[in-house]
Amino acid sequence: MENKHKQKSGKMEENIENNRQTDEEKKDTATKESNRKSKDDSNAATESSISEELERIRDENEQLRDKLLRTAAEFDNFRKRQEKILANMIEQERNNVIGILLDVSNDVDRALQQVESGGDPQAIYEGIQLVAKRIRELLKLEGVQIDDPTGKIFDPLLHEAVGIQPVQSEQEDNVVLETIQPCYKRNGKLIFPAKVIVGKHTPEQKQIQEDNQTKKQEE
Repeated sequence: MENKHKQKSGKMEENIENNRQTDEEKKDTATKESNRKSKDDSNAATESSISEELERIRDENEQLRDKLLRTAAEFDNFRKRQEKILANMIEQERNNVIGILLDVSNDVDRALQQVESGGDPQAIYEGIQLVAKRIRELLKLEGVQIDDPTGKIFDPLLHEAVGIQPVQSEQEDNVVLETIQPCYKRNGKLIFPAKVIVGKHTPEQKQIQEDNQTKKQEE
């Protein structure tokens, strides 16, 4: 009887231990499941946040792209307007030049008619003067400066010596005595050098000058 009681008591204790272990396993499983669910929820929240950030970046990029396209279109329109304005200015300038050339051509024709008909020499001279004046006006309109270097020191960068003339005065040495063709510049840059005759003082000329002065003193 006693043995049966002990066996029954031992079996009950075993059942209790088994139940305890089972409860712990359930708790452990529940904890793991809760942790897994929390991790899944966290991952889902992270993925959602990343997705929202990507969407925001896409929207910003699209806005920047639209703004860039609008800016490029506005700049292209501005460039076209400026090109049109410049083309109109060039065309107007050409028309002005052509207008002056036509006036010069008419003046030349009238001067030739005077020569052919044996007209008054004074009228012919005045006609030629008028043509020269119109040509100078045309050159000035195009920004051309005309320089007559007569009396100035010879400058090989601006002048071309086409002749040398002996001079007795040392002050006239290397000085432009006569201008055959003036110097032409545009915007400060040389177009055509002046063609000039330059004075040259030599020892022989100096001796001649001294001899002349001696003769004058003796007289």
